[in-house]
Amino acid sequence: MQHTSAQPGASVDLDSFLNRCMGRQELVNRMLTSFRVGVQNDRSQLQEAVSSGNPQRVAQIAHKVKGAAATVAANPLSQIAAQLDDIARYGDLQQIRDCAREVFEELDRVERFIAEFVQGGDRSLSSTEKA
Repeated sequence: MQHTSAQPGASVDLDSFLNRCMGRQELVNRMLTSFRVGVQNDRSQLQEAVSSGNPQRVAQIAHKVKGAAATVAANPLSQIAAQLDDIARYGDLQQIRDCAREVFEELDRVERFIAEFVQGGDRSLSSTEKA
């Protein structure tokens, strides 16, 4: 999967997100932490919807994850959640399961990234961003 992050391999485009937050590190940390808590709930609801074979519910949750991920510049997650949203509306259950697996993998990456970033504070920001 191609990542649109300014930092190669990153699940969140920190440059873009920091810019959206007007350079306020504490706002970035707060929003990323809030996002992480929210998607943990979304993950469990999505797992339940996929397991029960409820494509309408899968589409609802995927749409929510897509928007939340876009808000925090977690672009790869937003893109794969958008795919799941589309597939759930028009695809079969096996396609839904396969795409959901990719969403869960990217959710894991984003959650690890956020945990490391928040623990690292603004050491995770480039020197040009701190100026």
